[in-house]
Amino acid sequence: MDTPARIDTTSTLSRRSLLRRGGMLAVGSGLLAACGGSTGGGIARIGNAPEPEGLETVSVDDVVLLRTAVSMELLVVDLLSREAVTGAAGPNAGLVAAFVAAHGENRDALAALTSARGGDTVDEPNSKLLSVWGERAVELVAASDRGELDVLVLAHGLEELLAATHQSLVPAMNEAVLRGRMAALAAGSSRRAAVVAQVLNPGTAGFAPGTDEAGNPTVATLPTAFGQTVAPQVVLGPETDGARATLVLDTPGPNSFVY
Repeated sequence: MDTPARIDTTSTLSRRSLLRRGGMLAVGSGLLAACGGSTGGGIARIGNAPEPEGLETVSVDDVVLLRTAVSMELLVVDLLSREAVTGAAGPNAGLVAAFVAAHGENRDALAALTSARGGDTVDEPNSKLLSVWGERAVELVAASDRGELDVLVLAHGLEELLAATHQSLVPAMNEAVLRGRMAALAAGSSRRAAVVAQVLNPGTAGFAPGTDEAGNPTVATLPTAFGQTVAPQVVLGPETDGARATLVLDTPGPNSFVY
């Protein structure tokens, strides 16, 4: 009796496997060819694209810092001169006007220092910080039901802001004369902040940090630490759901320097 013929399943599977693998290799080779080849240091892409451009290299020198300081003085002048602020100042309108005049003089002095070092004049307030929190501060004062108080709070915060700004520029300046000038400007803003603090919290009770009857911190004429460079916070505007808006007055940084 003849032996039944055996089917060689091993060789059949092997051929099928080879065909399948060969097809996958062919498809993969086609994709690599369409993407520009299988070698190269970048990521493969289909089509043409412009080469990426690097970031512009900028240097922060004394002129940049002076121009930034000018823009900050102009920022305070702009905010304290807004109709919403002057209209709500009430009996403190003269104090606010005196602050505006002082910062106008500071702007002129800083502009002269800038020009003497070949820098261009700055005629506009710091646009970055104006858009980040400046316009919002004016809106809150305009909408407030205690505008007279909020004008003083804003004025106090702006003086603290400039004191922190100029103080932070002291070690950043290369020229010793400019470091001295920044320190003097910081001291001037600190004195004006102390004046407003006395209006807000008069007498010897307002000299040191404390709290009111509700446990909220009060404005201190003599803070515990001088020369701080942190961004001050102010509470402004109408009360909503039992709270008022807290606004952080950011100090200038690399993204808000005036180059």
